[in-house]
Amino acid sequence: MAPIKPAPPTKRKAKILMLHGNCQSGDFFQIKTKEIRERFHEALSSSLSKGQNPSFPGGVEFVYPDAPFTIPDNRPVDDVENNHSFDSLIRGSYNDHNYSESHIWGYGDIHEVNFIGPESSIPFLRDVIRSDGPFIGVIGFSLGACLAIILTTLLERENNNQLTGLPKFHHPPLQFTVCFSGFRLSHPTYEAYYTHPIQTPILHIAGNYDTMIPPAETEDLLEICPNGKLVCFDDEMLGPDSDMSQPDASGRLKDLVSWLTGLWNSRPHRYGGNVLGRPSSAEGIIERKPVADRDRKRHSAKRKERLESIPGIKVCAIAASVAFLVNSVLAITAFSISYSRPGADGSLLVALYEGSCSVSKNWSTWLHLLINILGTVILSSGNYCAQFLAAPKRDDVDRSHVAEGNMGHPIDNYIPNALLVGLSVLECLMAANARDPSRYNSVILTSKSSNAYNIFIAPAHYDGNRPLTLSQNSSSCFESQMAETLGSFYSDLRNANFRVLTKEQCANTFSASYLPGYGQLVILSSNLTWEDQDTILSAGIGNAVDTYGALRSPAPYGWMCPDNFFSCSKTRLSSNLVDWKVAGAQWSKTIWSLTVPSTNGTFLDYVKNSLRRCPLDDVKDPLCIDLNTLFRFVWSGTPVTAEDIRSYLHNSDNWENITWAREVEFHEAENYCDKIGESPSALARRYTVDGCLGVQVEEHCQLLFSPLFSLIVLICTMIKLACILIVAFYDRVPRLLTIGDAIASFLAEPDRVTEGRCLASKADWKRRLGPWNGTSQHTLPRKLQRQTRRWWKGPSLIQWTMTLLSCTGCIICAGVLLNQGLSDSKLVDYSGTSVSALWNLGLGNLNASTMIFRINTTLLGNVLVANMPQILISISYFHYNTVLTAMLMAAEYDGYAVTGSCDKVTSEKRHFAPKKALRVSGKLQGAQRSTYFLSLPYRYSIPLMVSYAVLHWLVSQSIFYVKVLMYDAAQNRVPSADVDACGWSPMALILSIAVGSLMVLALIALGLRKFRSCIPLAGSCSAAISAACHPPRGDSSAPLEAIIWGEIVSSESGADGASSANTGTTVQVCRMSSDNGYQRGRFGHCSFTSWDVVRPSVGQAYI
Repeated sequence: MAPIKPAPPTKRKAKILMLHGNCQSGDFFQIKTKEIRERFHEALSSSLSKGQNPSFPGGVEFVYPDAPFTIPDNRPVDDVENNHSFDSLIRGSYNDHNYSESHIWGYGDIHEVNFIGPESSIPFLRDVIRSDGPFIGVIGFSLGACLAIILTTLLERENNNQLTGLPKFHHPPLQFTVCFSGFRLSHPTYEAYYTHPIQTPILHIAGNYDTMIPPAETEDLLEICPNGKLVCFDDEMLGPDSDMSQPDASGRLKDLVSWLTGLWNSRPHRYGGNVLGRPSSAEGIIERKPVADRDRKRHSAKRKERLESIPGIKVCAIAASVAFLVNSVLAITAFSISYSRPGADGSLLVALYEGSCSVSKNWSTWLHLLINILGTVILSSGNYCAQFLAAPKRDDVDRSHVAEGNMGHPIDNYIPNALLVGLSVLECLMAANARDPSRYNSVILTSKSSNAYNIFIAPAHYDGNRPLTLSQNSSSCFESQMAETLGSFYSDLRNANFRVLTKEQCANTFSASYLPGYGQLVILSSNLTWEDQDTILSAGIGNAVDTYGALRSPAPYGWMCPDNFFSCSKTRLSSNLVDWKVAGAQWSKTIWSLTVPSTNGTFLDYVKNSLRRCPLDDVKDPLCIDLNTLFRFVWSGTPVTAEDIRSYLHNSDNWENITWAREVEFHEAENYCDKIGESPSALARRYTVDGCLGVQVEEHCQLLFSPLFSLIVLICTMIKLACILIVAFYDRVPRLLTIGDAIASFLAEPDRVTEGRCLASKADWKRRLGPWNGTSQHTLPRKLQRQTRRWWKGPSLIQWTMTLLSCTGCIICAGVLLNQGLSDSKLVDYSGTSVSALWNLGLGNLNASTMIFRINTTLLGNVLVANMPQILISISYFHYNTVLTAMLMAAEYDGYAVTGSCDKVTSEKRHFAPKKALRVSGKLQGAQRSTYFLSLPYRYSIPLMVSYAVLHWLVSQSIFYVKVLMYDAAQNRVPSADVDACGWSPMALILSIAVGSLMVLALIALGLRKFRSCIPLAGSCSAAISAACHPPRGDSSAPLEAIIWGEIVSSESGADGASSANTGTTVQVCRMSSDNGYQRGRFGHCSFTSWDVVRPSVGQAYI
């Protein structure tokens, strides 16, 4: 028996995977590609004979798998896949094929959202690779070409299992891919397969007149194929049964085979064998570089782009660092000064300075100005960085369009960053960036001082040189009350620093609720002469410490209105200044005893303590009436001398029985000293005011520093600065900060998801019924509707609602508080509520009638109450700025379009309008313009900032923190009487309401303005912006040029004589069926472009 010879070893072959189209089979595709297969075998046989490919001595094997799903149907399928125009190039005789069974890769219309199946075909291809591979390349037709693209990108990715959910494809990347009529699958399920560039050389073959897959869809694949090449065929080249005898068709097929054999013979094969790669000289293909070197260069390019694209971030980081440094230096200096003073052991408030009120006020003004400048710098820097972090990247937008279809601009909402650090930084910025003026303005506070002062009356010509005289009894009382002799007082007064004031100056100076700097006041009156026994009288004490705090108490300067202590106001005083008189009293008072005749002829003795009034049933008795009149006159305090009593008794007009009055006898019972703190009686003698002498004393105003608030400010500033630095040095990837950024990005890389929806507005995208792909009812060609559009449609309903609620809420609350304050009894009594009276109270001035004593709280509570309105104003500012920015963004977007309203139908076509350069935030290129730092045009941002600065100032004057240090007439501090409360200003509150109302009305008035063009309202909707950014093919420089939005001029129609040199073509609707009522070539197209456009026509359909 002859020995069995071993089978000869199988010659190794290079395998190529062949994927047929939908509703076909592997056998059918094998027949269709017969000519290609034979030509390729013929070309490779020549290479093998020359020894060019020893690794694959067996040549090439074409593997034709059938799709995993079958449709048993005994009919040809030329109604679907065989409808491709260049089908005759790759098919043989149909009579050789058995149509008993058709295989499909998926179900449904490939352009509809309900198309499914390829995701189940991927596991099938994985099994084919494992059983029949490895493969050096893949050739696919139509849907098979789609799967070829997906397979190619899977084999390039290390993490392909994350895309498929299957075990990894253990197969090297392919050496080439050929796609006949390839296209991208529209369903969001497959979008992840097109996010990374494919490095494998790919040859795309398309038919110029393909009715199923237009060449434009195949051309879109070049965006993800940097090593790709597109070849187009005309359907007149070959007939269905051609044997490739036509020279043009034969030449095209020869080019295809040459491309494949060129790959075969160019480089070492990945499997360790011989050559299989793309020749570096091949047209349209970039030579492949080592992966490490390519990634390193790509990283370097991205880093350079980051460093150069966002100059504003660097400015913010530098500005915030300088502001924090200055803030820290000021805080350290304040700590050093405050705690170096004796007794400075508190943590809430410590004094930096005590003395002149003007000095402390000036220091406070300038320090607050500096603090607010620093706070504004840090606030603006933080806002800029927060806006930057909130703005989406282009990748975020693309993913959002695939997943949901919309990603707004940062003014709509803060969009989470993909990186955790981005989220953390954004949250920190928003927490530390809230404009809380109480933190900044409460670091430095001021306290005023108020001195009680003794009031004296002296002769009109007293100048401090002539001695004043008193009777013996008055002199004794003066010494006991003033704690010094009259001579010593006279010497002190003569040597004191006093100021001579006119009647008007005296009234204006001393009609103050809290008066620092004066310790004595001498009223000069012509009613008091040098011949009088007492040449200096007492008029009481002004600003006495016990007149504050009570709900019903005399005005601190009530002595100026002796007839009405409780309603003494500067307005009332000014109106009666000509007849201004004050009540004066002698230092010593006499208690008189009276001897009066009775009805029985006897005399009765009366003293003040034994006063008995007539019985009620005797009130009509003449004797009883005269007794009551006598008692009231003598013991009321009005008659202070015997001559006064004598004159009164001898005046018949005062008595019922003048004879009885003349028999009355009187004499001094005793003398006593009146208490100086008490104001003279309302019935005391009046003295005219001809001028006054004000004795000036040292002021005790303080400049206060709050260590607690300072530490809070430093901590918040430090957090904010850290966030800004993180943004500056970590996350500086360019983002879509402005409308110009978005338009430039979408023009440079149009978003395929929004293609064919050029008239879709923000509202259209928001009321979508499903995912965005295919041709749903929202993506059909639509007519330009006749409508009147105004600015108020730019912001969303929630933005308008929040803005109007916050602004009108603040105004209504202010109105309620104003009404409550104007009805306060102290304000009504002291000052009055007339416009002139309220104006005389001033803005933010201290006044006892406008103190909020009903709120008894701590320093922190008072500061919170005083600054709560500022916080509310800041919240309203945020919403107000949001609406204004949204309207101006919509107006800016509208400004790029060709002018012409949409509120009427007209056949007139506008002449070509001037174009505008894009306003971008990154590095300027071409004709691009730089952006505004505040994201608003300066003609709006500057008035807005000024208006809100005025409003903040008015609100700060409307309710404010008050601290007053109280001193008695002897210049001794009375801590128990110190005022620590809040004050309010009626006129400042009225002006705040007026300014706030005008700002709201101005915003509403802006909202009534009309848009100047017909461009769909996009607002901050990235999808609407993207839909308007599909320029005509060939306009690749649009992002760098001045652009305009309008109807693309058709090269066929000429559009009113437009030049054809820069025109596009009317959009051909190849995806739509005739059932939709639209025919091919009948629709226009609108887009941003650098080419000439015309105004769209109302009633015309566009896609």
